[in-house]
Order: sequence, then structure tokens, then C-alpha cells
Amino acid sequence: MKSIVYKITFSFLLMSNLVTSSYGQVASCVHSGGFHYFSDALLGSLGACSCVRRGVFLTSFPKCDNNPFRLEFEDNFEGDSIDLTKWQLSPWMQGNYSGGQSVELRTLNNISVSGGICHIIGKKETIVSRLINYEPDHKILEDGKENLRTFEYTSSLLVSRNNYFHGKYEIRCRMPKGNGFWPAFWTFGGDRYNEIDIFDDYGGSKEVINCIYHDYDGDGKPSGCHNSFKGFDLTEWHTFTCIFETDQITFLVDDHLLNIIYRVLSPAKEPVLCGDEIGNGTFFQLESFPLEPMKIIFNMAITSKNGPGGSVPVDDATPFPSSFDVDYIRFWKRTVDHFELYPNPTNEKINVASDHSNIKSLKICNLTGDKIYESEFNSISANADLSSLPEGVYTLEIKYDGGVQMKKIVKLAK
Repeated sequence: MKSIVYKITFSFLLMSNLVTSSYGQVASCVHSGGFHYFSDALLGSLGACSCVRRGVFLTSFPKCDNNPFRLEFEDNFEGDSIDLTKWQLSPWMQGNYSGGQSVELRTLNNISVSGGICHIIGKKETIVSRLINYEPDHKILEDGKENLRTFEYTSSLLVSRNNYFHGKYEIRCRMPKGNGFWPAFWTFGGDRYNEIDIFDDYGGSKEVINCIYHDYDGDGKPSGCHNSFKGFDLTEWHTFTCIFETDQITFLVDDHLLNIIYRVLSPAKEPVLCGDEIGNGTFFQLESFPLEPMKIIFNMAITSKNGPGGSVPVDDATPFPSSFDVDYIRFWKRTVDHFELYPNPTNEKINVASDHSNIKSLKICNLTGDKIYESEFNSISANADLSSLPEGVYTLEIKYDGGVQMKKIVKLAK
């Protein structure tokens, strides 16, 4: 891939098939603020909906991964405490620098698990604590203040132990209503700043915000692309899903399509999709499209500033304590099915067993491509009788839910 020396800025976020009014109406394009570890001011300065695209010379585009999604991570919040083998408290900072958008101290004491629900509880309480728990009390931090300081509010932010990349992210949750509450479900990580905000919500504003960020140039200044959607009662239970693929990111609410962001556009401003035969030419890649693995994060901040959707900062009317309630969090990854063939070599039957998918058919061909055997199935195991075949090497085609695989089999002499 060869970068061209110019940029093109589209003043819109490319979207497709927006949902009906019962599942949200597109609202103004805004910078959500996200819940960033570093500088709120930096990302805020990027402005609303920049969605910068860089001209790039391409000769091909990634092929589609059509393998089925397999559940790789889940937490159903069983038991009576958070599973610290899966999650950790915000490991970088336990609060924001003075002047930042959020003002809470993040602690594990604000996490409660009961009845299969994880509650992140926002409280109004005065606590003296380190902003960064691994730095000494009196170290002067980037905001010019000592590390040990006083917080007036507490909440929490949980980060997955492991990193995740392309796949399907999902949360079922409900949010509190009140000035200043800022729940979010997002991913963050990588060497060059990658972030997907699957949703941000400000104070029961009935507005869902999707954002993505990536440091395309490696200069420490990530590009962003964002949009917001109105018309939700976020105090009710909803399921939020993000499908992150090589060519696009899709956002859904309760299985209804909300938003699609495409990584690359053609010169005609049409999406370039996985598997497209594009030839050689200049295309336009979204700078903010994440390109590295990230951690899964869920949290509830308490904000000191005005936000989208008419939301306002925390004040005396904010109901404390209040909780951001999470039923489950899951991640699925596209995975190649594994098939066990036994015995192989064989002089009679060969058995095929799947670890996940139903086998639809088996077809055996010789090395010149002539079909010798074919039979249909609908189970996770199947077999084929090779006893009448001459000894030699053959190909076995396995059709299954989600794809096709080719295997080499060897027929022995009787």
C-alpha cells in the first residue's frame, strides 16, 4: 500500500439502512468525548465528525472471512463478585486530570454483582486517593497537581485482561437517568491508539453515540469519526452489538441496524467491500478505522461538562447512588471449523467429526477432479465408505454450516 500525499475530508459519516424511529433517529454529528485515558482536550479539539479519508494506492483488498462466529469470551456475572481473572480496574489511571470531562475516582468498591447482573454504582462521596495508584503521593502530574487528591464522586471502569480484534462485541444493559451520568461500552488499545465506542450515553439523554479513533500517522494525534442517534429509552434493557470486520464496522441495537462505517471508499464514494476485485488505483481510506487489537471496557463516568443530547453536568439534583446495570458481555470471533478425520490413511471407512458445525455433505474426488462419491448429512459427524476405491490419494470436500473445507485422504490397499 502506497500513501498519496493528500487528504480528502468528507463532511458526512457514511451510513446505510438507518433504523426506524422506534430504534432511533439520526441526530447531529458530534464528538462524544468518549472515555479516554489521555487527554479529553486533545480529542475534543479534533472537532465534530471530521471523518478524514486518506488517498491510498491499492492493488487488492482483503478477502472475506466467512467462517462462522464462535464465542471466545463471555461474562454472565454469576456469583457475588466480579471475576478478576477476566477484568481489572482501570490499570492506567483511576481518575482524570484536573479539568477533564469526568471527575470520578474509579474503584472496585463501586462494583456489585448479584442475581446475574453487574452493577457499576455511581456515588457522591468524598475520598482522598491517588489519581495514579502506582505513582507516589506527592508526584506532580501532567495537570500540575499532586497525585494524591480529593475526589467528590466515585464510580468504576473495568478493562478486560485479554485483547480482542475482529469479531462481534455485545452487551445487554440498562442505564441510569440523571444529570452527569456517562455509561459506555467500548474497546481501546494498540500501539497507535485504536478505539471503538460501541455506545456512549450522557445522563439518560435518550441518545446513543458511536465513535471510532485511530492514530493513522503515528504522531500521537488520533483521527476520529462519530455519529449520534436519538429516540431511545436507555433506562430500559437493550442489547448493543458491534461487528468489527476488515472492511466495515456495523452497530446494532436489539438486532436492528443502526450504523455502518466503511473503511475504504472508491473514487465514486462507494464502499469497497471484502472480496471486491478492485484492480489498481487510488482509493480513500478512513484514517480513524482501528487496525490493532484492543481491550474490552465498560464503565460509568460522572461528567463535569455539557455533553451531547442536551445533557448537563452532575449537580445537586443527580440521584445518588445510581447504577449502570449489565446483564452480560460477549465476544465472538470468526473461527475455522476443525474436522477430525480418522482413520486416515484407511482401507475401509473414513469418519469425519466436527467440533462445532453440522456437516451438510461429503464429496470425494480423484486428483484429476472427477467425483467418485457424494452423500448428504445433517449432523456433526459423518462417514464415507472407501472400501471399493483403488489405493491412492483423494480429496475430500466437507460442506458444513458456514463454509467448505478440502482435505487429503489416503486409501490403503486391502
